[in-house]
This record gives sequence, structure tokens and C-alpha cells, in this order.
Amino acid sequence: MPLFFGNLPTDLASSLINTAASLQATAVGTAARAGGFGAYDAALREVRALARRDVSLRSWLAVSKWVDDAAPFPGETFRRWVRDFYQRDKLVKGRVELRGRRVDLSNIVCSVLNVSGKWDYVVPTSQTEATTVIASSRDKESVSLDAGHVGMLVGPGAADLWPRVRDWLVSRSGR
Repeated sequence: MPLFFGNLPTDLASSLINTAASLQATAVGTAARAGGFGAYDAALREVRALARRDVSLRSWLAVSKWVDDAAPFPGETFRRWVRDFYQRDKLVKGRVELRGRRVDLSNIVCSVLNVSGKWDYVVPTSQTEATTVIASSRDKESVSLDAGHVGMLVGPGAADLWPRVRDWLVSRSGR
């Protein structure tokens, strides 16, 4: 009998449950061998102290809550999204329809600032370039930041991103 977990496909949910159970058993065993959960608490304090000194860990901690608070994404919708947008590249090929109309990136004629992150594994720079190439706008700019998907928005990469976005907008605002 299959199990259903709302927004997760059954095979993914099963894999996650098995992995979590294994990790929990390992963590509990390690904590018990190290003198109980006092050692676990000490390790957490050490991670927090390290985060105050290490920018990459601080970045990860800054975005981890945001990532964990994502809205549920129904399993079949997720499968369709991956298949259509990642595997079949339907948006770039002009095969996506919204409300009965084909989405054509070449219809974009407004100014385009296409921002990507060199360390973005969700939307790699190579995937963002097609939008800039296909858009018909005469005013197109691509920027690749030394950051990941979320880190460019709220992590250390944000220090590069937001001033660039501001300057780009101001230069086109007609002031």
C-alpha cells in the first residue's frame, strides 16, 4: 500500500524517511557515546561560534530557515515542473502555454537585467543565458555574481547584487 505525504512524491518521501531515520540513529548514538546530549548541545554552540567567524557558514545559516519554510509544492506538479522546464527545456523552446497562450521569450522587448550566481545549483548561469539571448530587447545585460541561488539575495552576495540592481534601475528611470 503506497504512502502519501502531501506535496512529496511517494518515492522521494520514502527515501527521505529512510535517510532521516539513519541520520537520527547515528546522531543519537554519537551523542550517547560522547556523554549524552550535553555533547550535542556543546557541538551546536561550537557551530554557532564558528558561524560568527566563518562567512560561508554564516551565509548558510542565514538562508537555511528561508529554505526550510518553503510553501508545499504538490508532488505531481513538481514532477511536471522538472520534466517540462529542466529536462525538456519547454520555456526556451517556446512550448509553454499559460491561459491558452504560448509563452515566447522573444516577445520580451523591455530592458532586461539577467542575474545569476556562479555557485547556483538550482538555476545555473548556463540556464539563465538563454533568456538574455532570446529576448528581443535591445537593452540586455547579464550579471553573474560570486554567489549561490539564495546567497546572492540575502547572503554576502547581496552586497554585490542590490547596488548593481539599484544602479541599473536608476540608469533607466529617466531621472
